[in-house]
Amino acid sequence: MRRVKINRAVVLYQSVIRDDETGIEQRIVELATQYYGYRTITDMMRNEGTLINKKRVYRIWRNLGLKVPKKQAKRGRLYMNDGSCIRSRIQEPRI
Repeated sequence: MRRVKINRAVVLYQSVIRDDETGIEQRIVELATQYYGYRTITDMMRNEGTLINKKRVYRIWRNLGLKVPKKQAKRGRLYMNDGSCIRSRIQEPRI
């Protein structure tokens, strides 16, 4: 039998579930019905006095199956080379 070099702490690790997790989950769901985005909700919870960081809110957000906003595509420039300020439109649809 071969020995594997793994740290003992990795094998014996037990995850810790906080006792305030359910209250925070409920508050996130309440705020998510009114506001959009985990960063906004993180700021609002901090303003209420809850000590929480955005990584924890993001983890709970994903576990609850809430919608995670996607990054928006960058828009093209508003000006042409001749100095006019008209956005160029697509000439033919993309396939």
